[in-house]
Amino acid sequence: MSASDASRELLRAASLRVTDGRLALLDQMATSAGPVSLDEMLELCGDAAGDRATVYRNLQAFSRVGLISLVRGLGKRDLYEIASRHADHPEHAHAVCVECGRVECVDVHGKLPATPAQSGWGPITASLTYWGVCGECRE
Repeated sequence: MSASDASRELLRAASLRVTDGRLALLDQMATSAGPVSLDEMLELCGDAAGDRATVYRNLQAFSRVGLISLVRGLGKRDLYEIASRHADHPEHAHAVCVECGRVECVDVHGKLPATPAQSGWGPITASLTYWGVCGECRE
């Protein structure tokens, strides 16, 4: 199955309209090494994903239906990643470099704390972020 076929299936399963722009966004996110920002998506997709407002609206739509997860970067920079990418490793976190803003996925080994969902809370999302200085900035 090609990346576009997989993206098409994700959109249909989420009951979202399949458009060329949405396919371009999901295809790029699927091949990226880690979470990506709106600006990075615009650069990677070029005109294929649409203008800035269209890309932003599509990322918000993807987030609303759970196709992608929001990752907080350095400052107020939002990053996005395909939610199912870590389905087999739900205990995953992110490491953010406070010097350059680089974000990497990190597997978390061990038991995470109990969630409020266990005491009756509704839909819960959680984020674990390590802040530090990446190897490149330390050199």
